[in-house]
Amino acid sequence: MNDSTVPVSVISLGDPQAMTERRLTILVHASLIEDGAVAFTMRPFRAIFDGSEVMFGSRPRVVKFDNDAALETAIAASLDEILPWRSRNTAPRKVDNATRRGNE
Repeated sequence: MNDSTVPVSVISLGDPQAMTERRLTILVHASLIEDGAVAFTMRPFRAIFDGSEVMFGSRPRVVKFDNDAALETAIAASLDEILPWRSRNTAPRKVDNATRRGNE
């Protein structure tokens, strides 16, 4: 799944590398829910300077944890939302009703 043009590494919680200059860290917030599903969202984090925090990340997704194809697709879609170099279309996007649900 690593189709990045830059080196990618996996680090553990509390690893000081997350605070290293010139590094982008992807924070993954996930919860296991009933019926073997996982709910998750991703957010980029870069320790540059105060006020540079990204407040929002990818939209939350729910997928069966044991469905590798669906999980890979959901992860790829989340990364597409937060990493500008993965965007296939940089034009403005229409907000669909599923995204607006709860804000009506």
